[in-house]
Amino acid sequence: MTPSAVPPWDAATTLGVVWSAVGENYTFGMSPSQRAICRVWRRPDLPSADGARCAEEMTALMRAAAQRSESLGMMFDLRDAPFIAGPRTEAALTLMLAGWDQARKRSVIVLSDNPMQQLQMKRLVEKNAPRFGLATPTLADAQRHLGL
Repeated sequence: MTPSAVPPWDAATTLGVVWSAVGENYTFGMSPSQRAICRVWRRPDLPSADGARCAEEMTALMRAAAQRSESLGMMFDLRDAPFIAGPRTEAALTLMLAGWDQARKRSVIVLSDNPMQQLQMKRLVEKNAPRFGLATPTLADAQRHLGL
């Protein structure tokens, strides 16, 4: 997928994100305020195995960002993502969230209004990022949690 095929995102300008990686269904970058930002969107043409591989790529990027001293937190925007994460994707998200919590840095997942996604992601955050994590359907709450 080329960067021109990336769907528009309402928060990109507000947060001043500089994208450093563009995957088949995600973008990753840093904000000027040193928050790692990752956005995921649905791709009906992308097989689930490829989607899981993309989740593993994102997890590697996000875990590396968590270890950098200048990184202050992370936002993972799933508002346009598939509503249910499969087992491989869930395992990758578990590692990502635990990495930020172990680094003692704030993490937030921005959710769609889909109840199944909300249940699954809130459970993952409560289990793997209990001290510094938040799952919310509201971008404004996510920004407040990260001090933006």
